[in-house]
Amino acid sequence: MFKATDIHWVKNVKRNGGTDWAYYENADDTTIHLNFSDDQRKGAALVSPGEIILLFQRVDNLPGVPKRTYLTHLVTPIDSVLYKDSNSNHRFQYIRNVAIIARAEPRTAISTIPKELNFYKPQWGKVCDIQLLNSLKPRYSIQQDVWTYFSQYLNPNLGSLLDQVEIPEELIDEDISVKEGSERIILLQHLSRERNKMIVGLAKSRALRQGAGYIQCECCGFDFARRYGSHGSKFIECHHGIPIASGGERMTKIEDLHMVCSNCHRMLHRKTDQGVYLSIQELKTLLHLI
Repeated sequence: MFKATDIHWVKNVKRNGGTDWAYYENADDTTIHLNFSDDQRKGAALVSPGEIILLFQRVDNLPGVPKRTYLTHLVTPIDSVLYKDSNSNHRFQYIRNVAIIARAEPRTAISTIPKELNFYKPQWGKVCDIQLLNSLKPRYSIQQDVWTYFSQYLNPNLGSLLDQVEIPEELIDEDISVKEGSERIILLQHLSRERNKMIVGLAKSRALRQGAGYIQCECCGFDFARRYGSHGSKFIECHHGIPIASGGERMTKIEDLHMVCSNCHRMLHRKTDQGVYLSIQELKTLLHLI
């Protein structure tokens, strides 16, 4: 899914003043919270899901590691939300939830080549255009160089997973077409979260691992693969578990998403006679009562 020309941005990161590697706390992480300060948030909001950010960092006082600048990550936002963590006690309170496209091994991280890339301009943790790395070099050449550097570190699961994700282009629902005003906006925001290919792919990947290669509807237990064979393999729809009425700007977490079959998904997006939407648990209860 991803390619060299998806690399649009570059950002400097640092941990403990350069005495440790940033964003290497858990080697199994598929996503991380990329932090920004107040003066960095404007650039942070510019990056769209699917656009790749190159992260680099300078390590100064780490035993056995030469003092130089290293290219360490390729990441991309999984949604369009810039989230503020008001409970944080440091100045980097703003967060973008990003997926790790590639992450170099810390001890063999990619060191910079001064003649090719200049990391003096994209400093201070701000998101900068990738062209700043070399104003005399064609943009595509910079992108291709960075992509080549990371070729051996690409996430073996993320790219192949996202290529397989099947997301309906539209949810055809009689309720949607008649919505007006703020309620319609909230519903469209809800649906856009369910259609975000990046986070849906991560949620499906987790469900596949938990189900040993199979995904069942969380409401009725239907399994497309068992019913349709290979044609239904790995197919499922994704429902955002936060109630539609709880609209507003927030970070979508993988835990918010639920795997459901097409029929149950339509029922979850259809109001009851009382004018409310059923939750996952309420629909499960209804199915058991019928």
